[in-house]
Amino acid sequence: MTALLYTALIPSAVFPTQIRQASLALEHVIASGVHPSNLHVVADSAGAHLLLATLSHRIHPLDTIRKTIPLQAPIRGIYLMSPWVCLKSPCTSFQSNSGTDILDGPSLTTFADLVLADVPKHHLAYAEPADAPDSWFTGLDSVVDRVLMTAGGAEMFRDDIIRFSQTLTRTKSNFTFVVQEEGVHDGPLIDHLSGQSFDDPESLSPVIMRWLKVGMTDSDV
Repeated sequence: MTALLYTALIPSAVFPTQIRQASLALEHVIASGVHPSNLHVVADSAGAHLLLATLSHRIHPLDTIRKTIPLQAPIRGIYLMSPWVCLKSPCTSFQSNSGTDILDGPSLTTFADLVLADVPKHHLAYAEPADAPDSWFTGLDSVVDRVLMTAGGAEMFRDDIIRFSQTLTRTKSNFTFVVQEEGVHDGPLIDHLSGQSFDDPESLSPVIMRWLKVGMTDSDV
């Protein structure tokens, strides 16, 4: 297991610094001997936002970042937990679930302004995946084999994630999407911290473990 460490954060490191670093981290893992067909990448919230931007760079290379090293095969699996897919959200759940979720609306607005301040208008698809053109993620099959995405029914990002799931349903052949009833943002992490059993049927943990098990079966090269 490898975790991504950042050398600098917004606002001192502006777009596309994070995409550059994430792309280098991915290439480092593969260069260390991990075949893409044996690789699973898990990211949540803003980390999932960065992962989507990194995948976008694979499909639509940014000319301000050096050309990526081609993958020998698609990455075996990507899990997006409560991804932040619309930074400036007008959705209903952003307001209606503000009292039930663990997120803070004003803080999110501040963070979104910081992120978007240095993103050119013609590059907004990298920063706002839910509002990207319909065809933006066409070609994702060549980068990733399987994608799992989950959301909480009581989280502020719910409606944006559901809207984004419709895009991935159209463009990704092996895509699984699950909404946890009454779940909050990053529900699986909250369940773990609260001591909830991994086999609790009300938790997303059984779904995630079954999905990972399938991805790790017969994936060795």
